[in-house]
Amino acid sequence: MPKPSLPKMPGLPTVPRTPAVRAPSAPRTTEKPPVPNVPVWVPSVGEEVEWNGKVGTVRFVGKVRFGDGNWVGLELHGGGGMHDGTVLGTEYFSCQPGSGVFAQPAQIKSVAAA
Repeated sequence: MPKPSLPKMPGLPTVPRTPAVRAPSAPRTTEKPPVPNVPVWVPSVGEEVEWNGKVGTVRFVGKVRFGDGNWVGLELHGGGGMHDGTVLGTEYFSCQPGSGVFAQPAQIKSVAAA
């Protein structure tokens, strides 16, 4: 819709229009700010840890085929796991069926610190 204009008045000088000037804005970016490189505690094989309120023993620490980064393989005390240490045909450790789980190091804590 066009902007209404003022009526022309005879005898008045006309002033040239100047375009509006906008202040420069910061460029838009979809990049996320960098995550600081904070060391995450990584347990040792044989250490007792807690994961999701369950206690278990660390049976594996390292790289896996099913995810990026380091993973911790746990044998949960009393069951409550999902496998026997074998995931997608690769054996990472061995434990009773239904006692094994994998977790990211940030998801577990030392039983001594719990």
